[in-house]
Amino acid sequence: MIEKLDTKDSINTVKKPAVEDKFSFLNNKFFKKEFPVVTALFKKEILPSLKNLFTPPQSRQNIFGLDIGTSSVKLIQIIQTRAGLELANLWSEQLPFSQDPDANKGAVKEALKKIISANNIKGRIVTSVGGGAVNIQAIKIPFMPEDEIAKALEWEAQEGLSIDLETTAMDYVVLGETEKSGTRQIEILLITVPKAVVSELVNTVSELGLIPHAFEPPPLAVIEAFGQDELKAQGHVVGILELGAGLTNFSIVVDGALRFTRNIPIASSGFTDDIAEYINIDKLSAEKLKIKCGLTGFLASAASLADTGDEAVRVAQAMNFKLEKLVSGIEHTFKFYLHQLSSLNISNFDKLILSGGGALIKDLDKFLSGRLNVPVTIADPFKKVAVNENKFNLGYLKENAPRFTLVVGLALRKDGF
Repeated sequence: MIEKLDTKDSINTVKKPAVEDKFSFLNNKFFKKEFPVVTALFKKEILPSLKNLFTPPQSRQNIFGLDIGTSSVKLIQIIQTRAGLELANLWSEQLPFSQDPDANKGAVKEALKKIISANNIKGRIVTSVGGGAVNIQAIKIPFMPEDEIAKALEWEAQEGLSIDLETTAMDYVVLGETEKSGTRQIEILLITVPKAVVSELVNTVSELGLIPHAFEPPPLAVIEAFGQDELKAQGHVVGILELGAGLTNFSIVVDGALRFTRNIPIASSGFTDDIAEYINIDKLSAEKLKIKCGLTGFLASAASLADTGDEAVRVAQAMNFKLEKLVSGIEHTFKFYLHQLSSLNISNFDKLILSGGGALIKDLDKFLSGRLNVPVTIADPFKKVAVNENKFNLGYLKENAPRFTLVVGLALRKDGF
């Protein structure tokens, strides 16, 4: 999904297919082109949109957000009631520690089968696509009519950026109009992902007896979890750090809309590995220490270290190298955006929101606030979602809230194109 940031500037007009059933995702031009034998079985109109990566907007309640992470898989359903958004279902299954990609794929399938069979789940799935395989870059093109942008971007992708559109799916969002030296320009977020990645996701979801409904780049799903109004309320320029087990993404949001995003090669599992090696313990024990002690060894007073003592200091020391690289990655990304892409007259962002499982590392928010000289808050994606305390463990959700930011955003997907 590409979020329609502004009706005036957006070219992402929704046109629903004439017929909608469980094979509606096959209307998509990408699937029509890549799987002609399959799609020939389903006589449907092709979406008149030029977009070729994702699918129509939500129209039913039986839609689930699916987050296939490095350390866990999460499946969630959020419904719209008269009173507002409500959490209908939520499942999470931990994955074993493994460096073997094939073993990880097998573990993912087994975990999903366990959740689906135990709860008799049926419906459509919105999942994130690619992670590290997705490339999102901000570019500027000369001002032109909306109906000429797609062709111009195809040329720019192939000739200017050397992207092979035979093997790569491309999408984009119009951010708005700007001016440079008296020349009107259009700001674009160009999104590309290998078609093979999309195909593998389709197969994974379909083999589980579920229906692929839509695929969404993680940064856009995370922003969907907060909502544009909430992000605007946090400040004019907001940074979102999604610190996952296998991938970290830093996004810059201006006036509630995504303006720039970049992956940082520091992940939460890397901290676990360093702790395990430095203290000479197994990874499961290291993961527990990472959450329990976190950066207490750097920030806490001597009195507060009485219970953990030298252990907390060693955990913090083990994480120090990657923490410095994380801070450097955030600073460099922000400076690049300001100097190369933005006309904003600012020197820092107003707030940093910390999300993902890594947000649970004790005192990480305080550490980043001190190093970046900016207020840091920990994400709570359930803030605008009603949760029935008789059905769900409120204590667990509160304690683990940032882990669910991405999957909540996927479940909340509502706009299409």
